[in-house]
Amino acid sequence: MMSLVVPGFDLEQIYKAGQAIRWQKLRLVDNLYYVIVSNRNFTAIEQKKNRLIFTCSSNNVYDYWFEYLDLRQDYVELNADMHRTLSQFAKMSDDSFGLHVLKLEVWEVMLAVLVMRKSSPEKARMNMDLLCSIAGKKHESAINSIRFVWHETPDSEDIVKHSEELLKYEMFKPVVDLAEKVDVLGEFIIDAMALDSNGKNMQFLRSLEVFKPQEARIIMSWGLGRRDVIALSKTQGAMFTRKFGCSPLDWMRSNRYVSDRLFHGRMDYFSQLVRSSYINKKQKELSEWE
Repeated sequence: MMSLVVPGFDLEQIYKAGQAIRWQKLRLVDNLYYVIVSNRNFTAIEQKKNRLIFTCSSNNVYDYWFEYLDLRQDYVELNADMHRTLSQFAKMSDDSFGLHVLKLEVWEVMLAVLVMRKSSPEKARMNMDLLCSIAGKKHESAINSIRFVWHETPDSEDIVKHSEELLKYEMFKPVVDLAEKVDVLGEFIIDAMALDSNGKNMQFLRSLEVFKPQEARIIMSWGLGRRDVIALSKTQGAMFTRKFGCSPLDWMRSNRYVSDRLFHGRMDYFSQLVRSSYINKKQKELSEWE
């Protein structure tokens, strides 16, 4: 167990913003833990103001979770830049203050975008948990002396092996299609994407004939860390257009100097702010309707 003080960080903001596909909230007595699985890595984090308390070792935090949570970036400064440079984004940034852009595994993002289709963030988490419980290897870990069962993210071979059971669920058909293609090509092809250009990677993702264009952009941004890619769905982009009078890409192109200064070239953060704003709006509409 270890702790870190991180200004401008909010586990709840990250949890509800759509990217935390393998997170769960677990309340034990008076403590709220965010249980996180990433590929074959596991931890649980409790937050007390600016202090993050990890259940794993310090070595594990610095070897994996420090980068995963993007703790090198000063998000307080990003927020301040918006107030100084472009006030129209200030409210969006304030409403999502504490949001970080996670650095996810490419294969996990590929699976995530498929189970996220036509799903709310909560439903997508449930779909991903079901996929992993069927095809992923089972583990047990302790959280505050309580036994917690979790499953690794299955690789293509695991998914092909469990394809008969997975195909009982219509939503997993594209997942099985993807796994069969990657299994034939060899999983090294996924690792090799980190060395290729955006153009070559987009071409490769199109060639798999599984992903929609916006899903391919999410893979580029979330999985490959390509910070120059705007990854938004059509409805999220439409919300931005209604609010600001132009598409996110057109805004970036016409305000290149401001956007580079404002976001330090981080279109992935810009995308997450828009996505978070969209999800918050939808959740508010749902609660008002209920």
